[in-house]
Amino acid sequence: MRFTGYLLKECGSDVSYRFLFGAVKQQGYNGSYSQFCKNMSKLIQGEVTSHQSREKILSIPKLASIQTWSTSKLAFMALRERDSLHLVDQEFLDFLYAKSPQIKEDVALAIRFKNLFKNKREGNIEEWLTDVLHSRSGLTTFAKGIKGDFEAVNQAVVSNISNGQVEGQINRLKNIKRRMYGGAGFPLLRNVVLFQSG
Repeated sequence: MRFTGYLLKECGSDVSYRFLFGAVKQQGYNGSYSQFCKNMSKLIQGEVTSHQSREKILSIPKLASIQTWSTSKLAFMALRERDSLHLVDQEFLDFLYAKSPQIKEDVALAIRFKNLFKNKREGNIEEWLTDVLHSRSGLTTFAKGIKGDFEAVNQAVVSNISNGQVEGQINRLKNIKRRMYGGAGFPLLRNVVLFQSG
């Protein structure tokens, strides 16, 4: 890496990759941030060009490795039981909630919504809607949609009867038709479904 000397001189425990990336960008570096991070990790771990001494590299304080979470993984983590999460994930969620009380509130509301379907109690959905619509939550649009189709959603919340099986079979039929590129008339579709079922 062309900027090795500068980076070895400047990096330390109190300097972030983002800061160093900005600095070398001004000096003409034209790579991406992700590539820069990979190169920096190699540099810090001693995997540099042969003219750099390993002792010099090892004497540099190592930067903390950066772990990232996708939004879908964060949502999955937030809605799971805390005890089932890895310690690193628990610590990150604690950090995230401390930095953003709004995210913490949104997660609490999402968990309450999930639990509505377990508790099956009349009136729960109204309480939840009231709380969401009187908050600054990111779930307000979702709540307004539920309010617009309240009877159906409330029935799903309080009733033990579900059309999940029917919806699942419809989805299965659609997938079979899709795999046939629209060439599945009823007789062929019927035969394929019967063959796969038996």
